[in-house]
Amino acid sequence: MDSKARLRRKAKMRWWSGLAKRVPYHLLWAVSVLSFGVTVRYADPVLLQSLRLQIFDFYQRVHPRADNGHHVAIVDIDERSLAAIGQWPWPRTVVSDLAARLFGMGAAVVAFDVIFAEPDRMSAPSLAEQMPGLSEEVRDQLRRLPGNDAVLAATIRSNKVVLAQAGTDLSSGKSPAPRVRKSAIAEIGGKAAPYLPGYDDVVHNLPELEQAARGIGTISANPEVDGVARRQPLLLNVNGAVVPSIEI
Repeated sequence: MDSKARLRRKAKMRWWSGLAKRVPYHLLWAVSVLSFGVTVRYADPVLLQSLRLQIFDFYQRVHPRADNGHHVAIVDIDERSLAAIGQWPWPRTVVSDLAARLFGMGAAVVAFDVIFAEPDRMSAPSLAEQMPGLSEEVRDQLRRLPGNDAVLAATIRSNKVVLAQAGTDLSSGKSPAPRVRKSAIAEIGGKAAPYLPGYDDVVHNLPELEQAARGIGTISANPEVDGVARRQPLLLNVNGAVVPSIEI
C-alpha cells in the first residue's frame, strides 16, 4: 500500500471517528434497529407472517367484531344434516326444498357457496337410463317426470338466489373464451383487471341454473401461509373480465 492510499485510509478513519463522537450512540442504535426492522418487514419471511397471523387470530378471539345489525345466517351441511338426509351431493329436489323453506322463513336472499356443475344423476329421467331391470313402461313414466335440475331452476327463478363460481387455472396454458356472466361494474381511472387476482376460467353451474339466478359471485379464496383463508377478494380477473365475489 503506497503512502497516498494510507493517507486516504487514515482520513476516512478519522472521519468515521469524528462522526461517532458527534452522533450519540443511542441514535446510531435507533437507526440500526429501524433499518433492520424495515429490511425484515420488506422481506416478510414466513416466520414473520405466521407470527402476524397468530396475533391477528388472538385479537379476534379476545375482541371479536361486533354485530353490525346485518343478520346473515349460515346453513351448514354438517354431520347431523348428512346423517338425516344422506351423503352429499343431495338430490337437487332436496336443495330446492331447502331454499323454499328458507324463503318461507323470511330469508331475503339465499346465496349458495357450492357449485352445481354436473347434472343430477338422481333425476328421474337419468334413473330411467341407468337402472337395470325396469320395464319400458316404467322407463317412459320416469322420462316424463321433471328433472331435479329443472325443479331447482324453477325455485331459483321464482326467488332471489345467488349462485357461486370458482376460479380455475388451466394447465394447457390456452386462453379460452370463458362463459363469464358479467355484472354491472363501473371502472374509474383505468382498468382494474391487471391488479386483481387472476384466473384463466371459472367453474360454472349448469346453464339452466345460472340463467335462472338473480346473480353470480365467485367463492375463490386466497389462503394464508398457514393454510387458513382469512380474506376474500371482492373482485377477480377472469381472463380479462372483472367478476365480483359472492361477498359483495
